[in-house]
Order: sequence, then C-alpha cells, then structure tokens
Amino acid sequence: MKRIIAVAVVSLMTASLSVCFAEELMDANSLKTTWPESLKVTCGDVLARIDGPKMWTLSRIEYKGTLLGVEDSAYGTVLNFTNIGFIGTAHKLDRPDGQEDVQSVEFYLDDKKVVTQQDSISGTSFKLIKKSRILNVAIENITELSNNRIYETAIVKAAEETQLKVAYHFMHAWTPTATAFLACSADGNELQDELMDSNDDKGKHYVVKDLAWIAVYDGPSGRGIVSCLLEKPAVGGANSLLVNAPAVYRKCYVMCFEDKSLPVGFDGKYEMVTGFFEAKPDKWQYVARKLSQDINQRRIIKNKE
Repeated sequence: MKRIIAVAVVSLMTASLSVCFAEELMDANSLKTTWPESLKVTCGDVLARIDGPKMWTLSRIEYKGTLLGVEDSAYGTVLNFTNIGFIGTAHKLDRPDGQEDVQSVEFYLDDKKVVTQQDSISGTSFKLIKKSRILNVAIENITELSNNRIYETAIVKAAEETQLKVAYHFMHAWTPTATAFLACSADGNELQDELMDSNDDKGKHYVVKDLAWIAVYDGPSGRGIVSCLLEKPAVGGANSLLVNAPAVYRKCYVMCFEDKSLPVGFDGKYEMVTGFFEAKPDKWQYVARKLSQDINQRRIIKNKE
C-alpha cells in the first residue's frame, strides 16, 4: 500500500528561481531561420506554441482548447553555474553576457522535415530537434507531439568538469487556476496538496525526492496533466520541484545535480512524457494514477527492446 507523505512546504528563497526569476528573453536574431517568430502546432487535441524569441523553446500548451501551460514564463532547461548564476535555454538570468548559443534547429511534421512562413501548422505528429550550448555544456532538446502526449528529451554533455548549484529540466509553467497536485516518488511514496491563492501560499514550493511522476489538476476546467520521468542518468539525481506562484503559475521542474558537478565526459539523457486527462474533482486522482501507469508502459516496452 502506498504511504502518503505529509506535505512539507518550504519558503522560497529570493536567491532561487521561480517568482523572483527575471526571465529576460534573448534576441533570436542570431538564429538564421525562415520560420515565423511564433509557431503554433496542433496534433490531435494538443496545441503547443514554439517561440522564436525564446530561442525555439516550448511555450503555450492547450488541451482541447483549455489553456494549461501559460506563456509568461520560460520552459526548457536552466543551469545554475557556481559563481556565475542561472543561465538557461530560452532565457538568461544572472549573467548579462551569458546566453544559449543555438547551433541548429529542425522541425518535422508527420515525419517530414518542413520549413514554413505560416504561424500555425497541424498534423498527426510534430518533432522539434534543437542543438545548443550553454557556456561549456552542450544540450540537445527534442520535443515531440503525438497521440495527445508531449514527449521531451534533454541530452546533456560536458567535456570538462562543470560546477553547478543545481540544474532544472522540463520546466512547465502550468495555469495559475490549477487547484491541486499529486506527485509520486520512484519507491511509490506520494505527496499531495491543494494549490491556493492566498498570500500565505505565495512562494510555497514542494519537493519530491526521486521523482516518478507528477500530476496537476485544474478544477475550473476539470482537466489536468500527468508528467512521467521515464529516463535519467545514473548520477545527479532527479527530484521534483513545484512552485506555487498565485496569479502567475504553478510551475514544475525536474531538479538534479544539486551542489554537484557535471563530471568530465558527462553524457546524460533525461526523458519526460506528459499526458492529459479530464475528470471530476472527486475522481481526478484516480484518473491521474491510471494515466501515469499507461504512460509508464513506454518505459517497460523500451526496456524489453
């Protein structure tokens, strides 16, 4: 039987990210492309926006016309370099001259490479492959939409030892109207709470060690998401961080390499799959758990290959 861990809420330090993030978007002029500034991609019931000013990173997310992932934040990966600060895909934070160096971007619609000036496209599947560098760290981001799910992969490589305070992957800024969350660790322990908008809840954050999956439920729409971490490197860990910023977002992160260094020759792969669901308030946790099991079948199938 699964144990329910009591909710532990910790005040968010001003030095950390989230509410205090000065998410300054970078100029995308250095990326030579014929794509429009913003591209909306629809596959099935899922719509996602890919933003040029955010250096071709995932942004707005809708499910069946309901806005679940807001645009006024940064997605992707962010690294907190020791003695430097936060620098990430789609944005720069603590170092004015630090930025993501995008080296290549490719887009595929229904398995065919495409270039278009249209601001919206649709198909059965979509894939974005982006290769870039953040200082001395190489990152390959792969984002796919198909089967009403979002598949995200981050491949991180470091040729030399790189000291970090923390690294965040798969940042998702979920709607500030979300009313509750449920998260599960790899050993089956669960953490859950309601997400409130009072001043006492401003800046609250929740941490789940060794994340397996996390679900966020939007009571007003009766819709929600489940994000499952299907793959991670053998070193560095992978914990979940959820930040409650009332009227801004309920933002989720995968948190790793806390006060640790990327070792020489590090080559690590992270994979997360996000699915969507509809449920009444008294049933949503059951539906979320069931969806997490369905998504995790992908891990079982991969391990058998």
